[in-house]
Amino acid sequence: MPPIYILGAGPAGLAAAYTLTQQGQTVVVVERDSKVGGLAKSIKYQGFILDLGPHRFYTKIPPVLKLWNEVLGTEQVTVSRLTRIYYNGKYFSYPLKAFEVLFALGIVENIRIFFSYLVAKLLPNRHPKNFAEWVTAKFGKRLFEIFFEAYTEKLWGIPCTEISAEWAAQRIKGLSLLKALRTAFFGSDGKVKSLIDQFQFPRLGSGQLYDKISEYLLEKNQEILLNTEVVRVHEHNSRVTQLTLRNRHTGVESTVGCSAVISSVPLNTLVEQMISPPPVSKSYHWRDRSSFATQFSFI
Repeated sequence: MPPIYILGAGPAGLAAAYTLTQQGQTVVVVERDSKVGGLAKSIKYQGFILDLGPHRFYTKIPPVLKLWNEVLGTEQVTVSRLTRIYYNGKYFSYPLKAFEVLFALGIVENIRIFFSYLVAKLLPNRHPKNFAEWVTAKFGKRLFEIFFEAYTEKLWGIPCTEISAEWAAQRIKGLSLLKALRTAFFGSDGKVKSLIDQFQFPRLGSGQLYDKISEYLLEKNQEILLNTEVVRVHEHNSRVTQLTLRNRHTGVESTVGCSAVISSVPLNTLVEQMISPPPVSKSYHWRDRSSFATQFSFI
């Protein structure tokens, strides 16, 4: 049988390749970059190992924890969290510390926050349509403006009004103003993932996990095609049968057969590569820019 092709060698793609390899499947991983890890890879610069972005390894999902422990083994360390929010010329600890916020923001700003939260609770928006409305309904407009709006738009590169409310609910799951205040006064109990104080981390940076998965795949004679991009996805009767690949260094294209495709690339990129237009479905909003983290698979 032709192998299963996995598009993207980031965390999702490599986890899929690792799991399928353990099940005895033949896979080929296709990555347009020269290194695995996607947005979570580590790079070497002037003798230092730098993570591409800020990452934390924390989960309550047993299969994910099992994968980390299997791959990393003793190559993990416990890291104390050190996060700061820069606002109005001052640094604030996150999770927030009550007295730090009270004194740094001043009494006027604290009153504005309180009444903004009160308005949100007295006049609730029960059907928020986007991230901005969801956070405002949860914490009040002033806290959204101070601690959520600029950070979120800088991180994801799109306005908060274009990020779905469903994503906000998933991302900030379990967090409320009362829990944040309780943490600010009494410390974190670790039950809300955005408020944890410590987490596990690969000893040589987040990319070490993905480098070790890559080594495992190569040891099992699985292919990883770096500097390779998908030009076209060929499907027949709603089933992917072939992929056209291009080597980004040589420009040479080749068409290969596949038994299935698992894609972890951005959804809009995948749609553009399909010869036939995607089926109309209520489950997927093709123009919804907030679906940037969606994984889509053809089996």
